[in-house]
Formats: sequence, C-alpha cells, structure tokens
Amino acid sequence: MAEAVTTLCQARHGEGYLVDDQGRYRGCVSLADLEAARESASGPARVGEVATLARPVLQPDTSLWDAMAKLQDVTGEALPVVDAAADDAFRGVVFESSITRAYLAHGDELRREEHGTG
Repeated sequence: MAEAVTTLCQARHGEGYLVDDQGRYRGCVSLADLEAARESASGPARVGEVATLARPVLQPDTSLWDAMAKLQDVTGEALPVVDAAADDAFRGVVFESSITRAYLAHGDELRREEHGTG
C-alpha cells in the first residue's frame, strides 16, 4: 500500500489503474482512498482490496465524440483504454485534458472550414 501511495505521489497522479498478472484491467483507485486505507488499522492491506472508482472505459477504436461523451460523467484525470478483443487487456490511459484539447482542435478546424478560412 505504501509503495502505491508513494508511486502515485511521485508521479503527481491522483489515481492509479489496477491490472492483474495477465495485464487485464481490473479498476481504478484514488490516491485519497489508498492513503485512507494505509492509515486505517483495520483497512485493506493490499491495493487490490481498496474499493475501485466507477470509471467508464475506452476501447482502442473509441471515437473522439464518444470519448468526450464519456467524460461528462467522470471526475478524474483520465480514462482507461481496455481492449475487449484482447481479453480486456489494459492499453493505457487517455488524459481528460488530451481528449478535451483534441475535441476543441477539431471544433476549430470545422469552424475554419465552415467560414472558408481553413
């Protein structure tokens, strides 16, 4: 537990993603929940025992529009990318800021085309 808290703190992340021995996604935990579990004498002893956060997942082929829609229901820093075709293999995360920047850039591009300046 202490190692997970330290790792997240050093990386300046507020959440971590749980992956099993086969590389399959198993959930997302917050740094605050890990820290609370570490401080609790009767709390979970292992990271995998900490309650996971409800988090929508993206597939490798999720569109920008669908990713943006999934962000509406999330308070967090990123969405996990899970490949259902590969036995729920965890492929990484896409940060909320990256999805938002791509969405805004695409919107700007559409406006330029619409107004004949692109």
